[in-house]
Amino acid sequence: MKIRAKRFDTFQAVDIVVDGSTIAAITPAECSHEEKAALPFVSPGFFDIQINGYNGVWFSNPRLSVNQVIDTTQMLVNRGIARFFPTLITASFEALHHGFSTL
Repeated sequence: MKIRAKRFDTFQAVDIVVDGSTIAAITPAECSHEEKAALPFVSPGFFDIQINGYNGVWFSNPRLSVNQVIDTTQMLVNRGIARFFPTLITASFEALHHGFSTL
C-alpha cells in the first residue's frame, strides 16, 4: 500500500510504502503546490504523559473494567496516540487498588 502525505516537520510531500504493518520506504513525492496543500500531515505517534480517561471513561472510576481500558486504548490509538500513561487521581486505597489492578 502506498500513502501520499505531507511531513509534519518539513511540509515535504512524501510517498510512504507500507508492507503489512511495516513502513518499507519513505521517498519524496513530486506533486503540484495545490495537491501538496491538500495532503494530510503524517508524523510519528504521539506520547501523552497523562491521560485520566477518554470519551466518557474515567480511569479512576471504581467500576472501571478491563474492556473499558481496551476500548479507550483503541480509540486513543485511532487518534494518533501511540503511547500513554493512564493516570489515577488521589482516592481511597480501595479505589486506587481497583484502578491499578484493572489497568
